Amino acid sequence: MRPHPLVLVHGGAGPWPDVKPERREAIRVALFEACRAGVAAIEGGALDAAVAAVVSLEASGQFNAGAASALTREGTLEMDAAVMRGDDLGCGAVAAVSAVRHPVLLARAVLERTEHVIMAGAGAERLAVEAGLTTEPFPIDERRRAKLERLLSERSAEAGEAPVARERTGDTVGAVAFDADGRTAAAVSTGGIWLKRVGRIGDSPVPGAGLLADDVAGGAVVATGRGEVILKLGVSRTVLEHVAAGEGAHSASRRAVETATERLGDGTVGVITVDRHGRIGTAFNTGGMPRAVLRLGEEEPAWALLAGDHFPIA
Repeated sequence: MRPHPLVLVHGGAGPWPDVKPERREAIRVALFEACRAGVAAIEGGALDAAVAAVVSLEASGQFNAGAASALTREGTLEMDAAVMRGDDLGCGAVAAVSAVRHPVLLARAVLERTEHVIMAGAGAERLAVEAGLTTEPFPIDERRRAKLERLLSERSAEAGEAPVARERTGDTVGAVAFDADGRTAAAVSTGGIWLKRVGRIGDSPVPGAGLLADDVAGGAVVATGRGEVILKLGVSRTVLEHVAAGEGAHSASRRAVETATERLGDGTVGVITVDRHGRIGTAFNTGGMPRAVLRLGEEEPAWALLAGDHFPIA
């Protein structure tokens, strides 16, 4: 008997220090809404479910994507996103886009309307118009403008080129899904890192790094953390290599994160995984990674935030 369809989501691997109760509750609500949106769409297949979950996360304003995307050092938006199907390796991605409300929907338009895998900048934004997507991004609120000014001031005081270290993680939202036909899919969206140079592209739109869905190899993965680390190590592909070698989703996720830790240090990466048998895995080497899972027929998602929080793996 095939396992129940499911959606597994995350809100970014990062330090997550001193999360106040009201903030924790807002995160829980956003994760639950994303899981429910994904499961509500899963009859259309794994890709529909993963995309619906990420659209919800983009709109929540709780994570570094969509409505709460990080700003470049020039105070502008440049967002990345990607989607991928496991059954046929169909993939679409966008990079450094500003004039779009939901980058993940534009990534899907690349998959479904073009022969390309990745489109960037103005060309991708023209596709958004062709696809009838909302091209007005979520407005940049005063809270983000104030954060940008603080970070610029701290960077100036430190006379450093790199963004402040604690602002460099927690940089994506993502979802993986498993449908009634045993197919998997992945979707990811991000505002990137605070104080990035204009034109910087992270791991999220790169298959094998920020995401990978390949049912022959064994499932679907989304990565989160420091984009440059994930790109260098091909983290999502590493997870599925372990799955293809016979490991379960959770063990494969842990092995890939352990490799990242050994090579490039703590505080660098997290992953969520679903394998072709409907088993899930999560792993990260940061202080936390908001995560939740909901299976079709269940009333409530299971969720966790910090490293020590219980989260069911099966």
